[in-house]
Amino acid sequence: MALVLVAGTGYLLLMASGRTLGPIDFAALTSFYLLSNTVGRGTFAVLELELTRAVPRAHSRGESAGGAVAAVARGGLLLAVAVGVLVLLLGGLLARVLGGWSAVLLLLLTALTLALSSFVRGPLAGTGRYGAFAATLAVEAACYLLGAVILLVLGATSVLLWMGLLAIGPLVGALVVVPGRLRRPTGWSCRAGNGPRVGLTSLLVGSSLYLFSQAVWNLGPVIANGRTADAALAAAFAASAVLLRAPVMAFPAVQALLLPRLTAQAEVGGTVGRSGRLRPGIVGLGLAALVVWIFVSIVVVPPVVRLFFALSESVSWTVLVMLAASVAVGVVVQGTQTRLLARDRTAVVAVGWALGTVVLVVAALTAGNGIVGAAGGQLAASMVVLTVQTVGLGRTGATS
Repeated sequence: MALVLVAGTGYLLLMASGRTLGPIDFAALTSFYLLSNTVGRGTFAVLELELTRAVPRAHSRGESAGGAVAAVARGGLLLAVAVGVLVLLLGGLLARVLGGWSAVLLLLLTALTLALSSFVRGPLAGTGRYGAFAATLAVEAACYLLGAVILLVLGATSVLLWMGLLAIGPLVGALVVVPGRLRRPTGWSCRAGNGPRVGLTSLLVGSSLYLFSQAVWNLGPVIANGRTADAALAAAFAASAVLLRAPVMAFPAVQALLLPRLTAQAEVGGTVGRSGRLRPGIVGLGLAALVVWIFVSIVVVPPVVRLFFALSESVSWTVLVMLAASVAVGVVVQGTQTRLLARDRTAVVAVGWALGTVVLVVAALTAGNGIVGAAGGQLAASMVVLTVQTVGLGRTGATS
């Protein structure tokens, strides 16, 4: 629920900015929001993932989780350095998309605050401290909402101020629980012992998993923005894509709840990852839900974009259908992904998302219409990911 709140307030921030910023600045802010999700949440979500799995494993064995926490911290520092180098190397290109080097530096700062947030939340989820886990996200959401209200009331026209909110929110949220953790440093330990270690390879594979998964849901609008001369239409497409992807972006909260239990089940030889035959009733219900979801998307999204984002343009129904269908596939993908992660099949998941990213980028860059190419590429990418994960899940079940 808290992660849904973060996503919702992020959307509210974008909606509020649309009432004070022009189309060009709004497109830049939306690109900043999407890119921060890619290089920030995407790169560093692995820290939360590894700690969510390693901490309960250590505790179930009566061991200390300190070794895993230290290894993840070291790996996180290396990832932060890599992200910093990459952002600076691509700074010229990013500056043109975001509106200047100040925005590029803010993007780097946002990535680092998201890294800290992920590192803090991992042990909280792994030890079942879901109240504190939710508090970090609730405070982050409150920063977005309060800051957006203040800037809206002031009529702020500086896009850097709006970008700054996205950098500050995760930091404040993480700091809420850090003092308590520092006062109780043994909270990650059960008894003396090194406990399970987390290797750098595992972190790199997991990082690529989330980096590419975020890329599938975020890069389309950014590329379309760069290829579309009409800034208002590009902004409308970005707003539509951000709205429709909400179900997929909210799923990590569900994964945080399910993964420790599924991992523990896998540790004792459970049947996690075994795929069963789908019942016709479930298939029929899923198809009916898909039809309803697409219909609602076509009917609701255009007026919402015009009314709440204060944008004058709307994308075609064909584009909306492709976006909605891709998100529907993405919801199914999240389920298969969670079961694969519980079986330590992280590499399979990462390969699927990497292939999907390639498909998206190629389609978005080569199609005659940048917006249609981005929407179609996102749908094709989600199908590729689902195919790879389904095959991997079947092999996992066969070898369990």
